[in-house]
Formats: sequence, structure tokens, C-alpha cells
Amino acid sequence: MKNKINDKEILRLFWQVSVPYRRRRNLAIFFAITTIVISIFVGPLVIAELLNIIQHNQLQTANNLWTLIVLYGASELCSTVIGWRLVLYLVWTFETALQRDLHSRCFSKLTNQTMFFHANKFGGSLVSQTNKLNGAVERFWDTIFWSILPLVISLAGSIIILSTLIWQYALFLFIFSIIFSIAVYFGSRPMAKLSEKEAKASNKVSGQLADMVSNILAVKSSGAESLEQNRFSKTVGSWRKASLGTMRGFLKVSTVYSTINTIIKIGAIAFAVYAAQHNLVSVASVYLIITYTGSVAHELWNMNGIMRSYNRIIGDAHEMVEILKTPTTLVDRSDKKLKIKRGGIVMDNVTFTHDEGQGDTLFHDFSLNIQPGEKIGLVGSSGSGKTTLTKLLLRFA
Repeated sequence: MKNKINDKEILRLFWQVSVPYRRRRNLAIFFAITTIVISIFVGPLVIAELLNIIQHNQLQTANNLWTLIVLYGASELCSTVIGWRLVLYLVWTFETALQRDLHSRCFSKLTNQTMFFHANKFGGSLVSQTNKLNGAVERFWDTIFWSILPLVISLAGSIIILSTLIWQYALFLFIFSIIFSIAVYFGSRPMAKLSEKEAKASNKVSGQLADMVSNILAVKSSGAESLEQNRFSKTVGSWRKASLGTMRGFLKVSTVYSTINTIIKIGAIAFAVYAAQHNLVSVASVYLIITYTGSVAHELWNMNGIMRSYNRIIGDAHEMVEILKTPTTLVDRSDKKLKIKRGGIVMDNVTFTHDEGQGDTLFHDFSLNIQPGEKIGLVGSSGSGKTTLTKLLLRFA
């Protein structure tokens, strides 16, 4: 039986696999926040102060001129050169550790599944689903470190700084950001279904290709090359159709978002110039208004990319997480090491049903006792359970 999952369960899995490496995860978050604050806010504030000095003709008398230049250089060095390199190192080592654990977890889950499970799955699809899950967990944490943290810090910091210059404008920007965020969230919901549909179609392509390669001898011996080619062409065509559907959906929502983004940038410049003309703000303040509004607009636009990445993450991870969350039907509950003492075979009141318990019962309270060295033959009509009995002895079912 399939264990239907939702987005929360996928996100919970991504968080759970990070727990063993929480120290490295937290260090990466700390240095990412520090680097973002320095790179986004320190530089523009220093430049604004320099513009203020220039506007008031204080270049010859300012005592802190070189201090500001050194501070700007230090901020660029600490953020661009050192900070982001350190964050990259921490994130890279953190994510590869998660992927290593997930690969092992998927491998263990698949090797412990029944033959019925594997008989009803394309081997290539399982490989594709495993790889997509590992790609999804990497993309999830990349989105956290490289997109969501900059988004939150840039919005919060920019609005706080702008509120010290013109609080009415900062309030407007804050309200606009909330409305825009809500619009992006609801606009992305139809994209989630499109992304999941595209991911499933992609898995079918990988599965069918791998199945053909692994059974190439059977394909050639039966002269089925043309038949397989036609089947594969239809599968690839279905994937392309799903992918183009995703593209059309993205173009629609992104056009709306980019239009709004452009309007807010133009509005910021117009407002800054108007405020300067009426002596409401200084040149330095105009620079900060334009810079931080541009930063907010950029991050709001990135929100569209974040939601698209989120939809792809969920779509790619969905099928493999569903398998991981499905209880394994064949579990060896004994902790004793297997030792052959007599060489006999004993089956005591065995009940077995095909299709993982959903089909007709084949054996009911079946018992069998074969003595060591005894030779027996299994005789019965087709479907009576001869092959199934052998599979049960070998723990294939």
C-alpha cells in the first residue's frame, strides 16, 4: 500500500537528516547571516556617509574620511572574499554529509524490499528517484542559505534603515512586501502540481531507458527495437509536454511579478528625486532609498525563484520519500545469527498473500517439514504456489 505524504513530511525528513550535523548547520547559518549583514548594509552606509561629506564640502576638513574608506574595504574583504568562501565550505561539507546518509538510507530501503515491490517498479525509475531526492535535499538547503536568509535579512534591515529616514515610505514598502509575498505564495500553488507532474514524467523516461539497456538482449533477440523506440518516443513526448506546461505557467506568473518589480524600482527613484527637490532628504538619503529599495525589489523577485525551487524540490522528492515512509513488509525480527545445525526446512502455519497482502490468499496455515538430506518434488498446476514457495524459502517475498 502506498503511504501518501504531504509537503510537511518531506520538509520534516530534510530537517531530520540535518540533526546529526546541527553544529555545522548552525555555524553555516551564523556566518551566512553575518556575511549578508556586512555585504548588504555596511558598504552602502559607508558610501552614504562619504556622500554626506561631499555634499557639505567637508572633504578637506573631515577627520574620518580614511577611516570610512578603510571600513568599506574591510567590509568588502570580510564579506566577498572571506565570508562567502567560509559559508561555501560549511554548506558544501554539510550537504554532502546529508546526501551520503540519504544515499545509504535509500540503498538500505530498496535492498530490503520484496521481489513483488521490485517486479512492479522500473529499476531505472528507482535510481532516478533516489538521485532526485538527493538533489532535492541539496537544493532545499541551498535555497535556505543562498536565497531565504538573504531575503529575510535584506527585507528586515532595509525597512528598518529606511524607517529612520522616511518612516512613511518604509511603511509603504513593508505593506507592499507583505502583499507581494502573499501573491507569490498563492500564485505558486498551481505551479506545484505542474512541477510534480513534470518530475514523474522525467522519472518514467529514466526508468524506461534503464529498463531497455538492462534488457537489451531480450529486446534484440525478439526484434523489438522499433517497438521500444516508439514506446520511448511517446514517453519522452509526454515529458516534454509536462515540461512545456511548467514553462507556460512560470511565464505567466513571472510576467506579473517582474512588472510589479519594475514599477516599484521606478517609483523609488521618482520618490527619492521628489523628496530631494523639496529638501526632505539629503543626497546620501536618496542614495540609501534607491539602494535599499532596489535590494528589496531584487529579493522580492527572488521570492518567485524560491517558490519555483520549492515546487521542484517537493516534486523531485515526493516519490522516493513516499517509498521511504512506506513500512517494509518483509522484516527479519530475529537478532540471532543464522547457523545451519541440521539442514532441515520447517515451515509452521505459514499464511501468505500476494500483492503485499492485498491479493488472494495463496497459503493459509501451511506447514512443511523436510528432513536433512531428504529430496522432494513440488508438483502442482500453474499458479498453485510452487515458485512462491521457493521464494518464501529464500526470503524473496
